[in-house]
Amino acid sequence: MTWVWQPVFDKATPPIYRQDQAGRSLFYAPGELAVVPAKMIDDFQAALDTPGQANLPQGVQLMQRAREAKKTWDAMKIGPFIPLCLTLYLNNTCNLKCNYCFSKPYRSQRSRLSLDVIRSAAEIVALNCRAQQRSMTVVFHGGGEPTLDYDLLVQSLDMIEKIASDYKLGLFKYIATNGIMARSRAVNLAQRFDLVGLSCDGPEDIQERQRPLQRPNGHTSTWWVEQTAQAVHASRKPLHVRVTITPDTVDRQSEIAEYICRVLKPQEIHVEPVYAGEASERGSQFKREQAEAYVNAFLQARQTAHAYGIPWISSGSRPREIHSTYCHIWRNVLNLTPEGVATACFKLSEAGATYGRGVAIGGWNEEDGCFELASQEIQSLSQALNKEPEYCINCFNRYHCARQCPDDCLLELDAQADGFRCRAQALLADSLIQETADELASSQNNNKIFYGTVTGIG
Repeated sequence: MTWVWQPVFDKATPPIYRQDQAGRSLFYAPGELAVVPAKMIDDFQAALDTPGQANLPQGVQLMQRAREAKKTWDAMKIGPFIPLCLTLYLNNTCNLKCNYCFSKPYRSQRSRLSLDVIRSAAEIVALNCRAQQRSMTVVFHGGGEPTLDYDLLVQSLDMIEKIASDYKLGLFKYIATNGIMARSRAVNLAQRFDLVGLSCDGPEDIQERQRPLQRPNGHTSTWWVEQTAQAVHASRKPLHVRVTITPDTVDRQSEIAEYICRVLKPQEIHVEPVYAGEASERGSQFKREQAEAYVNAFLQARQTAHAYGIPWISSGSRPREIHSTYCHIWRNVLNLTPEGVATACFKLSEAGATYGRGVAIGGWNEEDGCFELASQEIQSLSQALNKEPEYCINCFNRYHCARQCPDDCLLELDAQADGFRCRAQALLADSLIQETADELASSQNNNKIFYGTVTGIG
């Protein structure tokens, strides 16, 4: 049965939502839940309406959480862009030819990030981290495959480690890779990084259809991925696996989970529906009406992974976090394209496209010889992205949902629709809330309000 969430207050301010069920009601503020038996619903509603006179501590606690969530949300939306993470797209070249690649249009570009740009951008991040007394994070991602520029990768890492040391900062180092590399290189990388993210779409028939090698070399991409996973484990470093689900593989999610858990043995599996772009042009993008089938299969796969003790996670809705879209200005991420331009959108890994979409937020100043953030552009972008679709305003998932991002950008508000991602993320969040409610109220005590935390899709 599908239950309906309604905001308790006008325009969901403060953000508390109610769902009436047989014999009980759920009251939800972002990340926290009260399960209220039928005989106590009126008292609990009254406690929310007049919190100063409330004698129900769960109502007071839920109201406090709702107000904290609203405060965090407002601060995120109006706060300054203070990058604390440096993400580097070293190149746009790759040794795979994934049939859904969002950066494929840029593959003819041969640009490479320069060490001068990286150094200057890293110092901006280091200054911010020192001011906030936080560790620094560096991410090598793509774009292209970062390990194809191995010398630049190592030089960049050496330099960033020195900058972090000079600023007396902790440094968390992450690399996302397709795993197509010699075992010795995989071992070296694992020893240098704190976390390795490995892309794999599942068993060999799926992997080879969706992520084949550019040039066959006697082994399949599956063989290389499995070897790299073994090398990471041999180095005693944590491994995460990133899976792209397509309409062709949506019903095979449990099989995919079983293969990855059994063979690759990661600490976590991060699952994303295929992004629109190259795939959508071939009619392979998910449609809204497929959201329920996707979620049902996702939840089955989650149970499969759970049997191995491995989380099966989606990033689109994270109830334990207050977040919006993946836009870097909300996430305080300084993301450089190979040409040295800072992009606010991770999906744009080339300077021309970044400027064309109006999401360039920094670049190299030739005259001064340093990297500069574009303050005016950042402010304008922030104001434009604050305009949400009407259908988001009263949604229980509003404070922890990536909307239609990255398929549809909030900058193109007229093109927004309540699409597949929005629907799937709401269904996943609702499923987790129901699961939490059942766990909290497992004793079937009809004279007690149960209260707890909804921790995330995993």
